[in-house]
Amino acid sequence: MNMTLQLYHGRDDSGQVMDDWGFEAEPIEGVTSFIVTYMTDYTIAFENREAYLKAKKITGWDSWDENQLRMSFRDDMIEADGKFYGDWSLSTPRENSI
Repeated sequence: MNMTLQLYHGRDDSGQVMDDWGFEAEPIEGVTSFIVTYMTDYTIAFENREAYLKAKKITGWDSWDENQLRMSFRDDMIEADGKFYGDWSLSTPRENSI
């Protein structure tokens, strides 16, 4: 089952003092794994080339290999496409229970 990576509490500047919750990035879908190496390299693998290319367009992250992107950080935030995010979640799709 594939996962979705969601970035939250966005701001335009990493030094911006927040007085609200900020904005969310477009969901990054088709994630198959999230790999952390020595707490310095965070890479995201994708189910196929289409999901990888869409995620690269959303985030601007560097390629790690042909189906993985390397997350970018500044200060204590994730940097994606020139924006900065304080929180993130990785989840599987939920079925509608109604």
